[in-house]
Amino acid sequence: MKDNWSYQKLIKARCLHAIMLLLITLAAICLVAKAVKTGSIETSDFISLAALAISLIPLILQVLHQPVLRLETESVAPYSKSRDKTPSSWFHRLHVINDGLVAAQNCVVKLIDIRSEDGKRIEKFDPVLFYWSHQNENTDFKPVSIFGRGDYAILDIYQEKVVKEVPPRDQFNPYFEGRSVHLEGSLKELLEKVGSLRLYMPPPEVWPYASEDRYSPGDKPILFPGTYYLKIGIYSDNGYAKPTWYQLEIASHPIDEANPSERPVTKSRILKRTSQSKTTVN
Repeated sequence: MKDNWSYQKLIKARCLHAIMLLLITLAAICLVAKAVKTGSIETSDFISLAALAISLIPLILQVLHQPVLRLETESVAPYSKSRDKTPSSWFHRLHVINDGLVAAQNCVVKLIDIRSEDGKRIEKFDPVLFYWSHQNENTDFKPVSIFGRGDYAILDIYQEKVVKEVPPRDQFNPYFEGRSVHLEGSLKELLEKVGSLRLYMPPPEVWPYASEDRYSPGDKPILFPGTYYLKIGIYSDNGYAKPTWYQLEIASHPIDEANPSERPVTKSRILKRTSQSKTTVN
């Protein structure tokens, strides 16, 4: 994370609440000043003060008893060197930060929508949850609680695996040449080696199998190299954050496992926040 928590972050996140609190407080001060000036308080003024006090309660409760959640990308994707037969990988992640005063209970993050560069929705991906860092299909998936005042948890979005020789997309995906492709043999193995979205599919459910698909063939959460737009939302038992669009750039290039720092994509983030307008969705 880049910076520390402060009350300014809470106020900024709850800007509307802060403005309403300020206006109500000013109105109450004006009524009290009027009473002091006249030496008495009229019944209508007393009722107005009572109404203002009551209106403050839900605003204060929202600030005090709801988390303030947001997402932030990591500046550098951590590299995980393999110690067994599994491939070494970079993990492209988001920090889920709670700027509120109370913990976000049982927090999960969901992929709500995913679209191709031309705005087409990829039907294979129904709304589904992301794994938290250090969770995978061999561990139990568990929601996490994120304490307030700047506490955060780390979310895995995409695992980019080391592949020494990856041909350009138009070569290993004949679909781009106007021909159908059956995901079999070496092509299937290659795609699974490139990388995958870190999505949790609760057993006994399985991914739908697509033998012919321009973006995500097979029965794994994999994607052909290209540009994709992901709509991501945060939810907890006691709060949520407005869903946000992110751009994911999956490049096809050879990666030398002996010199992973030389990979071109390290010079820029492959995961970054974007606007809905860039998804070309109307």
